[in-house]
Amino acid sequence: MNRFIFTECYADKYFFGKLLQNEELLNKASGKDAVLKTVLLKRVDLFTIAIIDKDKTELDVILEENKELNSKKIEYKISIDNEIDILKISKHPIYIIQIGPIELEKWLVNFLNSVDKKIEDFGFEDLADFEENHCKKRTDKLLKDEKFKEVIKFIISNFEQSENSILKLKNVLTYLIEYNYNVKKDELNNLLN
Repeated sequence: MNRFIFTECYADKYFFGKLLQNEELLNKASGKDAVLKTVLLKRVDLFTIAIIDKDKTELDVILEENKELNSKKIEYKISIDNEIDILKISKHPIYIIQIGPIELEKWLVNFLNSVDKKIEDFGFEDLADFEENHCKKRTDKLLKDEKFKEVIKFIISNFEQSENSILKLKNVLTYLIEYNYNVKKDELNNLLN
């Protein structure tokens, strides 16, 4: 199976594998820079999706400031609820999905809050405990972390019950995976309206 979706960390890979019900599609790189360099320099002619945190920096600024990447340009950008940007790279079948302005962990906790759940309901002390002591673990430790897995299981079991950015992102990812080289901007945009 071709692994063509790249994430920054194991927690992201685990979540998106569960969301898409196919962990074989995902690859983990070591941080945002590694994801972008892999996707934009090594996979230029291959259909690829990168999922990264926005971290207060727009992708066009990152591309412009990085000497290795500054030849890459954004063809178009579609936003979901001011939380997610889907960016198409010009002349390449590459899509960069930026989650932010907050990290994935905070985005997941925001979803929990929207359905009247708190991260403490899953046995975490607070958001910092969830982020630092659980989401930042290596894969072998993360896969043994029952509290982390319970949070993801709850989100996966409940995100389709209301209109939210997780549901919209899943629809976008499903469309991109299905149509990969034949994605049409208008159709992608229509998924969000």
